[in-house]
Amino acid sequence: MEKKDMNMITKLEDKFKELTEILYDTEVPVDEMFDKALPYIAEDIFFRDPWQHGGGLELYKTGMKGFHCMLNFDFETAQSSVHLDKDGKGGRAIIDGVMHLRQFSWIYVYPLRTIIEKIMI
Repeated sequence: MEKKDMNMITKLEDKFKELTEILYDTEVPVDEMFDKALPYIAEDIFFRDPWQHGGGLELYKTGMKGFHCMLNFDFETAQSSVHLDKDGKGGRAIIDGVMHLRQFSWIYVYPLRTIIEKIMI
C-alpha cells in the first residue's frame, strides 16, 4: 500500500472515531452534534440495532436528538479500522468499543460492547 493511501486511511480512521465520539456522547450538546456530524451523514442513511431500524436523514436526526435527550451515555473507542475499495472511492469503516450507559450511574454503569459499521461511498 502506498504512503498516500496509508495517510488517507489514518485520516479517515481519525474522522470516524471523532464522529462516533460526537454521536455517542450525551455530554455533547444536540446543536453541536448536529453541526459536527450531519455534514457527514447521507440522506439515505439506514440505521439498525437489535431494538429498532429505520432509514432516511430526517428519521435519523429525530433519533439522534431523542437519544441525547432521554439517555445518558458516552463511548470509549477500543479500535478503528478503514478499508478502502481498490479504486479508493469507497470502502467501509468499523469502530469497536464500549458504550457506557450511565442512566443510573449512582447505582450502576452498564457497559454495552458496540461495533459500528459505516459504508463509505
